[in-house]
Amino acid sequence: MELTLDERAFLAHHGIPLSAVFDASGLSKSEWRERARAEGKPVIIGSPCARGGHRLRTRSGHCVQCDSSKLAYHRRHGKPGWVYVAGSLRGKVVKIGSTENVRDRERSLCAEAYAGLDDWEMLFHLYLPNAGEVELRALALLGAAGAGLAYAKEGRSQKASEVRRCSTAEALQAIYDALDGARIEGDPWLSKRNGLYDWRPPR
Repeated sequence: MELTLDERAFLAHHGIPLSAVFDASGLSKSEWRERARAEGKPVIIGSPCARGGHRLRTRSGHCVQCDSSKLAYHRRHGKPGWVYVAGSLRGKVVKIGSTENVRDRERSLCAEAYAGLDDWEMLFHLYLPNAGEVELRALALLGAAGAGLAYAKEGRSQKASEVRRCSTAEALQAIYDALDGARIEGDPWLSKRNGLYDWRPPR
């Protein structure tokens, strides 16, 4: 993979290591999107863009040199971390989220009373190179049932967009369906209390 001085300077300015760049030479768009996602690389180098002749793109195909704001999404959602499912028995809801520190996440959810609930417990977690992307795809697959639960945080009204009224079985299925070729690093963990959350939402 040969990079120009301008391309190297752009990557360095935005804090993107060369190891995060996928070489898409000779591959079709569908091929490099799948392989870059599986390898957890948020930026590809490929054919020049029509506007400025730049070669650095997001996995969606957007030129990051023409519009560097496209990198913000991938900084948050394309980096490695834990995808998790937490549950609240009192609220009869589950939460799909992603975090860099899964050990502290259960405590912080209870401390902030996320979605107005303080009995959250961790039910499942899995380490992935693109945790945030898998989280968003899984939430989309589950639909909007239970999403947007309103609660107060620091005196302000918030919406719990990551909450769903579904069973843990449905949440786990959505996560695995959302992997889309992502590389799994390590073994998934599943709580022995998982079965307590296998209710079915009211129809």
